[in-house]
Amino acid sequence: MATSALQIKRPVVDEQRLGGLSERERYEVYERAGYNPFQITQLEWMVAESGQRPVGKGALQNVKVQLASAKCGAIRILESHTCERPFAYELEMDGTVQGYYSQFPCRHVLRTSEGGAKHVSNATLDFLVFHQDRVELVECKPERWLEKHQHPGEWEKNGEDWTCRPYERWANERDFLFRVWMPPEPVANYLRNLEAMYALKQLPLGPDEMRIAERSLDLLAARPYSIEELGDAVPGFRERIALALLADRRCYGLVTSTPITLPQHFYLYSTWEQARQVDALAFQALVRATSQPAVHDAIGLATTTDYNAAKRRLARLERIERGVEKPTVRMKQLASSVKNAVSEGLSPLSACLTNYAKSGNRQARLDPTQQQCLEWVIRVLWNRGKVRTLKNLWFELEKVCNLHRATTPSIETLYRYVRQEDSTKRALATGGMRAYQAARPISDPTMRSGKAIGFGHTLHIDSSQFDNRCEPVVEIDFCGDKPWFYIGIDEATGMPMAHSLYFGKACTNGLALLLRDFVRRHGFLPSVIVLDRGSENDSLWLKAFCLENGITLLWAPTGGSRYNGQAECAIKQVNINVAHDLPGSTEPDMRGRKVDGKFKSRKTAKLAFMTICRAFEEYLYGDLPNTPGEGDCTPIERRDEVVGRFGVMGTPQQLDDDFQIKTSVPVDFKGKATEKRGIRTGRGIFTSEELRFLLRTSQPDEVRQDCEDSMLLFVRVRSQWLKAYHSGIFSTASLRPLEKLFEFLWSPHARRGRRLRKLDVDRPRYHRNQAHAVAVEPEQSSPEKQGKDAEVATAEVSDSDAIPAVCWDNYSPLSAE
Repeated sequence: MATSALQIKRPVVDEQRLGGLSERERYEVYERAGYNPFQITQLEWMVAESGQRPVGKGALQNVKVQLASAKCGAIRILESHTCERPFAYELEMDGTVQGYYSQFPCRHVLRTSEGGAKHVSNATLDFLVFHQDRVELVECKPERWLEKHQHPGEWEKNGEDWTCRPYERWANERDFLFRVWMPPEPVANYLRNLEAMYALKQLPLGPDEMRIAERSLDLLAARPYSIEELGDAVPGFRERIALALLADRRCYGLVTSTPITLPQHFYLYSTWEQARQVDALAFQALVRATSQPAVHDAIGLATTTDYNAAKRRLARLERIERGVEKPTVRMKQLASSVKNAVSEGLSPLSACLTNYAKSGNRQARLDPTQQQCLEWVIRVLWNRGKVRTLKNLWFELEKVCNLHRATTPSIETLYRYVRQEDSTKRALATGGMRAYQAARPISDPTMRSGKAIGFGHTLHIDSSQFDNRCEPVVEIDFCGDKPWFYIGIDEATGMPMAHSLYFGKACTNGLALLLRDFVRRHGFLPSVIVLDRGSENDSLWLKAFCLENGITLLWAPTGGSRYNGQAECAIKQVNINVAHDLPGSTEPDMRGRKVDGKFKSRKTAKLAFMTICRAFEEYLYGDLPNTPGEGDCTPIERRDEVVGRFGVMGTPQQLDDDFQIKTSVPVDFKGKATEKRGIRTGRGIFTSEELRFLLRTSQPDEVRQDCEDSMLLFVRVRSQWLKAYHSGIFSTASLRPLEKLFEFLWSPHARRGRRLRKLDVDRPRYHRNQAHAVAVEPEQSSPEKQGKDAEVATAEVSDSDAIPAVCWDNYSPLSAE
């Protein structure tokens, strides 16, 4: 009966949202695995509910990932880009994996507490992987996290592997496979090599490169070669071809331990077993090089106090031996100890070490009550931000100690205990994520993810206000709208790739402009985009655009400018070197300056806008790429070197109609489109001859406003995209993109100005008509009738209709004049 009930409640999987395997393909895997109806129902529920949990909102240091999966043809949301993303790349390039799903639920997981109490909870695991003949449940955790949370009955270590007992027990009860996957630590080399392999898997080699690849595989069949040796043996062989062969698993290399940017040390092998063993040995050497020293010598472990005392004692023994100083009983004993130590192969200094550092207080001088009071005020009042200063905290400590009849510790003792606390706890409680990121120490370089390998692969995008101390005429003419600019920086080279300048609030349209500018300048799209968690960076349009073009999105934590440091640095340089040097800058006068009304014209605003854009582009694409940085190399020099070795790792893209539609942001069109009136939006009426016929019987499915041309709409009707034009299309058709952008930004201001000026015309006309009506009325009626009408009108006016007396308190004849 239970099985029958579960079969009835089998869920409907939204395959359009989830992608991956179709229902038929999943059931083929179930059949080969031999699963019964109960197991199939459980798996179908996990598939149907996967990918629905919000990820990363409570994570302080996690970079949230939206992976555009080529294998699944859909988005896969991941919690961490250094833990889960490498495993996702492995699944993408594993030919035995049919498909996978992320963030899926496991219902009713039984857990047992330390006291033996049992409770049931729900868990969300990372990956549900469909192989040829089995389904596997995988949880991804870094080893340092596992060691920190190791606990009997929960996270335990079995030999070299780890497991989670509640998850493992839950999976075994249903005959599923469960395992914990750990990324290698340090992970930077492995992640960046996998990332480059996955990018080139989507970019097939050309015919000439394929011939070079085949010749290199023939050589690898005889013996291993480094990439540099293969380049000498086979002209034309380079890192780009090696990555493509590694991605297709036609050869194997030191992917875990060695960055492919070191061609003289990155060896390629024809067999996986040999490559795995050599890679493991090289990775052990990498771990030793990046681990803390394991010191066992007594001198190395001695404190500074004992070490200095040992040097003084040894120097005294030398003086006694030379006859400069008289010997003593203690010095004779020490000389004997030194002689014995030397005979055992130890240094004389180790025998002279003292134990002075161990002297002093063994325990704190505070009694338990004082200790508890101190810990309480720091934990509850200081770390949670309830007390503003340390002096006030000491006053609170006095109250707590008096309440418990204990002597109050000194204020210096309180300061010492506060200094031992983690400052980020208080920063998070008082200032939120931005204060936390500002107070957080820099991360360990061995735990970082490193830089992208190829040019055009990873694009860092950030936005900022263009410093409003320059060209105030533009801000006034745009009704106080502040200029914003978006910058895209290539991670591998630091090269400025694209930009957009926008007036008003930061919005999705600014991103669309930048991506269109990117393709216009370079002819390809990046494989990965790094953004902050601004609202415009989390839009449905951007997610859909990246899915359609195979772009992976990485969202840095809120306020975590260090995660997007290249773009942040470029923004700072633009404001310093462009905004403050332009004519009209008020940098010397921080109080600002007023602008005379004669500047308030559309022509002057356009001229100022063009000046800003011209200066912006001259610096961004002229000065910044030629400014030397790390290693005394300019971004242009780094770009030329990287392109020569790896090629361009972006996805080719033409600036055609299809791409223009993709970079046009959808409009929330709620009206009714008709053949007669076309489509009416806030910018006016749009129509076209082709659209007119379709509007006879159908309504638009989607309306998109072009991000540059305010006179152009893209309309989808009956799964067909059409253009709709404004009557002013001919006025903008011949303009350059920058001029079209100005018209696009100016049109809202023009509409606002038209409304205000129309009100200025309507207001005096209304009062003039009222005055005419009052002047004409006495002429058309007799004095007797006027008196009777006035009495009737006075009687009909209620108290609520009368003008309140307070309205006349400030009245004066001068104001009437």
